[in-house]
Amino acid sequence: VCSPETDKEDAMDESSFSTQDFYRRENFVFKMQGNCPQDAFIPTETQLQGFSYWKNHGKKEKEETTINLSPYAQLLRERLFAKGDESYLKISQSQLRAFFTCPRSWFFERILRLEEPDTEVLLMKNTRMGIIFHSIIHAFLEPLKNTKTPIPSPEDTEYGSDLSSQNKAVLKTCVKTVLENSEVNHIAKSLLLAQEAEIYETMERFFVSFTGEFKDHVVVALEEKLSCAAVDGEGNPIGTDARYEGILDCILCSSEDDIVIVDFKTGRTPGTWACLPDENGQLGDFQMALYTILFESVKGVEVDKACFFSINNCCSTEVFGFGKVPRHKEADDQPYFDAALTACGEYAKKFADVLENLHEPVELDMSYGKCMDCGWKSICRTTYVVAGERV
Repeated sequence: VCSPETDKEDAMDESSFSTQDFYRRENFVFKMQGNCPQDAFIPTETQLQGFSYWKNHGKKEKEETTINLSPYAQLLRERLFAKGDESYLKISQSQLRAFFTCPRSWFFERILRLEEPDTEVLLMKNTRMGIIFHSIIHAFLEPLKNTKTPIPSPEDTEYGSDLSSQNKAVLKTCVKTVLENSEVNHIAKSLLLAQEAEIYETMERFFVSFTGEFKDHVVVALEEKLSCAAVDGEGNPIGTDARYEGILDCILCSSEDDIVIVDFKTGRTPGTWACLPDENGQLGDFQMALYTILFESVKGVEVDKACFFSINNCCSTEVFGFGKVPRHKEADDQPYFDAALTACGEYAKKFADVLENLHEPVELDMSYGKCMDCGWKSICRTTYVVAGERV
């Protein structure tokens, strides 16, 4: 130990510290503030072995755990893979529809998340009314689900079918509660509350039609989120890290124990034939096919019927099981819904295969027939009109 009163020359006697005791050696260097023998900085054999062990093992461990992804691959993983301990490719019906409609449009919208400049200020998003309508339906049907009470049929009046006075009171409460609890700014909420009567009338017409078509059905589930391992058209797993995901609006069970999937629509409703593969195996809409796979995989129960139900138009569109399209194959020249499940699996496999190599840009054979109508044509133009002809 060297104190301020100690002569540094006396303290620098090399015999005063051991060449093997590196702790004492380093302590001595710090006390001397750098004024020490040159060999004081030479590491001991123990230090060299420790550093060599740390370097070799640390490098090996880093090589095994580090994934060197390009910025492009990192962006895809961030957008498409679930976050958390389990990382897997999320495959939804909307993802498939967007991708196979146009991979470039899908990339701009869902991966880059580009937005066109808009000078208009919106009080609420365009999708907000759809969320409000779905919330009202959920609030009205939830008590029936919890008590397993069959859906009541509308009453017959001299002016046609109508809800009972009791159900009208329940619906008015549901509408008011949902509007008051809507997550919008105070100006938008004031406007919504001012339209409470009109919104109630829309929902009343909807429920008269809905309860008339599905009277005596029991509500099994509402807005249920399901997830299962993704499979191809033959039922084989798609890789080890791909899963189907979806939220089913409504699951009903009839008095004959038929399971019915109902999806509520506020905008465009897919047609029956869009949900079935054509003669070339092409599928226009993936929703009911994927929802059927999800429900049957998770619940282990076969789906007997499925339809879309328009809130604004107050009518249903059959997908299968209601007499127009059978679930299983009955004749060679008759379409059946099981073919859609096979086609959906093949599309999902193709989607996963394209994204398997995250280091390569997404490429897919595309048809440019509708490019002139695309919202991204200002940055991705592939067709032009020359002398009145599209080229």
